Amino acid sequence: MRSVQLLLLFLFSLSLTVTAQDDFMVAFSVNGKVKYKAGKKVRAKRLKQSTLLFPEAMVKVKKKASLGLYYGREYQTLDTKGKYYISDLMKEADGKRARFVAPLFDDMLMASNDSKTSRDGRGGIGFGDSRFKVVPFQPYHKGEERGKVSGEEIKFRWKTRKTVDPSVNTFKFKLIKRGGDVIHETEVTGSEYILKVASISLEPGNYRWQVEATTDADISSPQVAFAYVATDEETKVLEQLKKDEVYQMGDPAAKVFFEAAHLERRGFYYAAYQRYLMAHSTYQGNEVLKMALKKYLERNDLVDNE
Repeated sequence: MRSVQLLLLFLFSLSLTVTAQDDFMVAFSVNGKVKYKAGKKVRAKRLKQSTLLFPEAMVKVKKKASLGLYYGREYQTLDTKGKYYISDLMKEADGKRARFVAPLFDDMLMASNDSKTSRDGRGGIGFGDSRFKVVPFQPYHKGEERGKVSGEEIKFRWKTRKTVDPSVNTFKFKLIKRGGDVIHETEVTGSEYILKVASISLEPGNYRWQVEATTDADISSPQVAFAYVATDEETKVLEQLKKDEVYQMGDPAAKVFFEAAHLERRGFYYAAYQRYLMAHSTYQGNEVLKMALKKYLERNDLVDNE
């Protein structure tokens, strides 16, 4: 119970002003054998993800192990065998904040949509928009901003509201070009459809997609705008990220989060969502990554509160 309370304390601290000084580090990810002592007179324990480490603590990284630590807009990776005192690591981190990657923790991990209008039918295109009985999940857009999509395949995903009969699971999928022309239409069973871009010779540009139940046109989604862009645009965004020293030093779990958060910030919501999902399923014991996915869904109005 105490570990859960401490994690909540850490998550709450991220929502405070970025000038505030945390008095602890958080073990974002742990790979291999890493032990820690909460104090000098405390017995060493196996370090787990999400543990909060205060200045009096010490961590011991074994051979072939690594530890990712977050502290006040700074992310560090320890991958060399040895003992590390948290107070020393905090001093080392001071003055290095606001680097390119590290602020993504503050900017994306805790941010959520707290707009009251997003859940009364007037705002958003997610669960908050009560005019539609089908909620689109991806590709997605925020307000008037079209989400960017690239690649050889596009996976469209949606979900019917709880008020819809579960037996309604066959939909008519429509892809609409700027101007209103339907350029692709097909019948889909289930709640996702993978479009092979080459099959319809999709060119870069602005599009919308929509699904409606084949048995009832009133059971439908809004028309969701997205921009199909050249693959190198997304590649360039990731290349920029991968030049960052903090990203390079990160362990696999941290890298997936950094990629998701950075892609989301640059408007690639489709690719970001895929990475948030992958991080959550691959590293199921990581409470921070679990929170990251939860907050992504909240700020995009995709949380079912019915």
